Amino acid sequence: MVGEGEAKHAVTQYYHRCVVALLLGEHEEVVLGFESLRTREQRHAAGQHSADCDEGEETAAIRLVGRLRATYGNWLDVIVADGLYSNGPFLSELEKLRFGAVIVIKKETDEPLREALQLWAGKPPTEVVEDREADEFIELWDCKDLQTLGSFKGPIRVTRALVHPLADDEDADPTQWCFISIGAPARKLTPRQLLKVMRARWHIENTGFNQWTQHWPFEHVFVNDWRGMEAVFGFLFSAFNLLQLFIYRQVKGYVRLKGKDPTKTIISFVAKLREDLVAAQAGPVAWRAAAAEAA
Repeated sequence: MVGEGEAKHAVTQYYHRCVVALLLGEHEEVVLGFESLRTREQRHAAGQHSADCDEGEETAAIRLVGRLRATYGNWLDVIVADGLYSNGPFLSELEKLRFGAVIVIKKETDEPLREALQLWAGKPPTEVVEDREADEFIELWDCKDLQTLGSFKGPIRVTRALVHPLADDEDADPTQWCFISIGAPARKLTPRQLLKVMRARWHIENTGFNQWTQHWPFEHVFVNDWRGMEAVFGFLFSAFNLLQLFIYRQVKGYVRLKGKDPTKTIISFVAKLREDLVAAQAGPVAWRAAAAEAA
């Protein structure tokens, strides 16, 4: 940052971006793979000599899903993604790889949501669910086999959910979820099951990105070379997976339903390990690298 009265000067900043695939399991949440977004120079080095800019997230994601299929075979059925990926090219790639998909769609003017909303206008919900355990009342609309997305050749299922709280506050606004799905694995699911899958996508934010930036210092750029950064990320993700699997498989007291924050048990467990380790040492343990002395 440059404040008033300071001389302006150029500052070199380094950052790295990557797309991450996280397993959304009942009792396991581990990183299945990640793919870095390539700069223009990296694209040239990879043989894309006509590239005139850095690549976007979707391009890296397409490489990642291809590697997921090659690595895990038919073990993976459905890809869950946010609204960036509700487009023909990405859906076509998933269909080619024989993946099902459940993807957020936000703009009511975009197809096929636009057509689905017109078909649902004035009609009652397809399904109504009252979930006392979650303290919510859910209205679901479901429309199958729409083909109004010109960039994708195939049927698309559109589902809309209005989630109302069961609390006494009658003025509370419902939460709306709209999403599309393709592929045989997703077609087998009920609208309620599709909503559960869609809401589970937030685990990548809570168990993943929020935990990594707050407790694993992923916001820190450890090295400036992209190959080195990928190696560091690979090491950190491996450590994360080992910790997750140990917690989920070995610590019998872990139950997700004990709280909404899936990282609480992990944080408490690591804090206990730290306390025991410090108590066993003659002196304090340095948990962060010491700041480099100014030259």
